[in-house]
Parts: sequence; C-alpha cells; structure tokens
Amino acid sequence: MLPTLSFLPADKMAVIVMHKMMGLVMSGHEDGCIQVVQAAVSIGIAIEYEVPIPEKPVSEDPEEIQLWKWSITLLLAINILFLLDLLTEDNKFQVARKMKDEEGFYYPHNPDFRSRAYPMHPHLNHLSSDLRRGTLEFAEGRPLGIIPCCCCLRYIYYD
Repeated sequence: MLPTLSFLPADKMAVIVMHKMMGLVMSGHEDGCIQVVQAAVSIGIAIEYEVPIPEKPVSEDPEEIQLWKWSITLLLAINILFLLDLLTEDNKFQVARKMKDEEGFYYPHNPDFRSRAYPMHPHLNHLSSDLRRGTLEFAEGRPLGIIPCCCCLRYIYYD
C-alpha cells in the first residue's frame, strides 16, 4: 500500500520540495531542467491524487463495516489508477532520456482510411500533451512563414 503524505504539514512539504528542485537546477548538469520537470510531475501527482485510506471503524455495526470495506476497495483501485498514471509519465520521460543524445530521428507514421497520418510511436510524439511536446526539439530548424509553391503558383501558409 502506498504511504500517504498527509502526515507532513503543507509548509514543510513545500520547503522540502523547493530545496530538492533548487538543488537539481543549481547542480549544473545538462539534464537538470528535465529532472526538475520530472520531479514536479511526480511530486504533483503524488500529492494531488493520492487518496488516504480511512481507518477501520470502532463500532461493530455490520453495515458500517461493510461500507468501510467497500470504500477501502474503491480507494485502493483509485490509488492504483493514479500510480499507473505516474508510471506512464515516467515511461515517457525514460523514452525522452534515451533519445536525448541522438542527432535526429524520424517518427514512422501510419495513414488511416481518411489519408491522415498518425505517429506509430505511442510514448513520445508531437500529438501528445504539452509536456511531451515540449521535450521535443526539431533537428533541422526552418523559419516559419510563407513558402512559394511552384506547382500551383500560389503561396502555402504554414505555422
């Protein structure tokens, strides 16, 4: 069972988190920023979503004990789902860490019946959330703006 963080006061937890994150930033490592984001995601998910398990009721009322058992079952399932979310986030950061030293890489895309192309890589792609999109950087930068299209003598606008 996961330990709850409710035993620490909020101000003490904030100080501990701030010192740990500042230590990562000030250490001077190249991947300090990604560690800070990863730590913030992990701590935020752990603090925000972990549901404390209630203690066993003192009374011997069978209905109250049955209700307590149902609530424990439900809360454990909720905690497991949030733990799976945390592990999914960590998996995506592991993929980003493995790919950070590559000069460049290509995402294979799979077209569907409407001729739309979707990336085949499930963990880290440009169609996922802002956090994952922010970890990507283009290998060959091109300026945004207008490019002439010689085949139809019009301009194509892209952002």
